Amino acid sequence: MPMTRSFDEVNQTARALLPLPSVGLSTAAATALMLALSMILPASPAFAGHGAQANSGTPDDRNHYIDRNSLTAKSDSATVQGVSQLNRTVMNATFSGSGDVEVYDDYYGTGGDWQSVSGKVTCMGYTPLYTHCDLYLMQYNLTYVAGYSQSQADQVGCHELGHTAGLGHRTSATDTDNNSCMRSGLSTWRYFDQHDIDAVNSTN
Repeated sequence: MPMTRSFDEVNQTARALLPLPSVGLSTAAATALMLALSMILPASPAFAGHGAQANSGTPDDRNHYIDRNSLTAKSDSATVQGVSQLNRTVMNATFSGSGDVEVYDDYYGTGGDWQSVSGKVTCMGYTPLYTHCDLYLMQYNLTYVAGYSQSQADQVGCHELGHTAGLGHRTSATDTDNNSCMRSGLSTWRYFDQHDIDAVNSTN
């Protein structure tokens, strides 16, 4: 099913391809160009599907350089657990180097986008034409995670790093044996199941 692109995405893509001020296009012509581009450019990236999609997109390649930025011991251990799960797939996740996933933790609170959210992944930089994500921001919300057991924190690490490999959320309908860290909601299951592994391998 085709995916729509927002006007902002089209505008950014058009400006990347053709710096509009340098060619002297009128506003109407620039708008027409952006609309035309929206019809021919690829849609949003494909995802390792589980029914729901990872809004953060799929990575630009299999090499995943993960940079831990002054994490607490709990978040650090959770990130190590997530990396161990990525390495059960075709991904090559390592702490040697940086530039693919920047990991932070902080007390982000309980309001706005952080209401009932213990972790989050955002794509901070797409490849040309928005086909893949080149840089992810991963965040642990210590407002919740600081009170979790290590197994619960590990599930957050596995879950969020799963998003950086393109995995979407699992539900009771798509994880009937309840053994995937990609399930929405808090649990102590801190591993990918075979479905997760197959989805990453087929997408990356």
